Amino acid sequence: MMKLRVVAVLMAVVSSAIEARAAEQPGAADRSFPPLPPPATEAPVPTAVSAAQTPPVTAAPAAQPAPIPPPVLEPARATPPVAQVAPSSTHTGELSSQQPAHRQRDWDLGAGIGFGDSSFVSLGGTFLTGTPSYRASLERRLITGTWLGITALVDYEAGTQHVYSNGTLPPQRERIDYSTSSVGGLLGVRQVVYRDLVELSLYGAFGYQRTRIGGDALRPGESLGGLSAPGSFAHAWRITAGLTLERELIDGLAVRLSAELGNLMRSRSVQTLDGDSPSSDTKDDRIQLHIVPALDLRFYF
Repeated sequence: MMKLRVVAVLMAVVSSAIEARAAEQPGAADRSFPPLPPPATEAPVPTAVSAAQTPPVTAAPAAQPAPIPPPVLEPARATPPVAQVAPSSTHTGELSSQQPAHRQRDWDLGAGIGFGDSSFVSLGGTFLTGTPSYRASLERRLITGTWLGITALVDYEAGTQHVYSNGTLPPQRERIDYSTSSVGGLLGVRQVVYRDLVELSLYGAFGYQRTRIGGDALRPGESLGGLSAPGSFAHAWRITAGLTLERELIDGLAVRLSAELGNLMRSRSVQTLDGDSPSSDTKDDRIQLHIVPALDLRFYF
């Protein structure tokens, strides 16, 4: 007990001395010293007994990533089945309903020649010529397979004819210049009835043609042996029918073979047979059945 009192007295004396020293040195009280660090404590060395008693430290399990939701799949839309259309046969004789591979053309222009009896105006057989007739035509498509066409025809032949005497005296000349010219046209409709390797069409048309004989005029006492004399002419109206066969060569270009099979004709002719007789004016109605072929080259556009 006494020891404690002695220690307390000493501590009081020391503190009073320190306060007196601080009073003697001004500004000393304002000084601050950094706090001393706490004394280091050594970690206890583990012993075998402590290691056995301490439970093992296990690492915390790593955070698992959030699961990715599966994509939402929309139900497939059912498409209706497409009906397959079988191609129509082209060997039935009917028009194919399929469109051609190339673009459809509504116009065609053609030119060619005709053979045989090229002149449908006949004056007792005297206007039949052996030369080909030249023709040009233009067609316009109305509907599928139906065409409206117009055709121009030109026929010309020139030469000389032998002169005969009507009396006992010989003729003053042996030959004269002689020519036959014809100009005409057709307006009609062509209908395609079959299409395969070739195109078969039937046509009907209304036509007009005028034919004239030119050359040297006959003198009195002269004749041409039954031929119409120069200055004779004829004109006629007719309704004609026929067929055509057409084959495409390349895209837009075709060759056509046509044949007139017959016509119904009304004609009027004014002709002179010799240098002595006056001209005769005759009218004629007839039905003709014949084959007049023609060959054309057609350009479609």
